[in-house]
Amino acid sequence: MGAKVTGKDLTKEPPRSPKTLVGGYVILGCTLDKCRALPAGTIGEYSLQLSAR
Repeated sequence: MGAKVTGKDLTKEPPRSPKTLVGGYVILGCTLDKCRALPAGTIGEYSLQLSAR
């Protein structure tokens, strides 16, 4: 293990817009930014809500 998690530092810049297409999917870029920032400790004021509706 010990792999370093890298991603956007959400304490310095916002995640991608949920409207940005990544691989043809909306909200994927925003979700990836938040998922990568959480274990890196750079999530800032953004919360990651993973609940099924």
